[in-house]
Amino acid sequence: MAGTKTVSQDVHGRLSAARLVPGEVLLAFIGALTLAIGGVGVMNIMLVSVMQRTREIGTQKSIGARRRHIMGQFLSEALLITFVGGVLGMLLAFAVSAALPSLPLWSAIYGDEYTENDIIMGVSWSTLFTSTAILTIVGLISGLVPAIRASRLDPVEALRYE
Repeated sequence: MAGTKTVSQDVHGRLSAARLVPGEVLLAFIGALTLAIGGVGVMNIMLVSVMQRTREIGTQKSIGARRRHIMGQFLSEALLITFVGGVLGMLLAFAVSAALPSLPLWSAIYGDEYTENDIIMGVSWSTLFTSTAILTIVGLISGLVPAIRASRLDPVEALRYE
């Protein structure tokens, strides 16, 4: 009976072929949604920063700062906030993946010969590069609206603002 398979070998073969692609799509969607919500938070922080620093912006513009200088200042602040959050998130991901052992899937039931389908926590370099690129885009987009608003302030009105 060289051509027959046991039930466990058949289940193992089907699971190896599937590779849980829908789970990866779900995790990618959750990650994109989280980054979008974080972008809205960064935008709100930057809008509040523009409102609180209106007099400072008016002073900068009255002594000769151009629109690009004001935009550069607020875009760099938005990118800094975004990158600090991203680095903290990546450090947390490394810490969680190092702290949690592999989670047994089929090896708990069928033995050690089925360890290839166990869930092993890890952070891949491609995920880090992709998330860094997405963080850069989110930081630029969420900082653009406040930067444009700050750069368009009239210096006289900005100096009068209380």
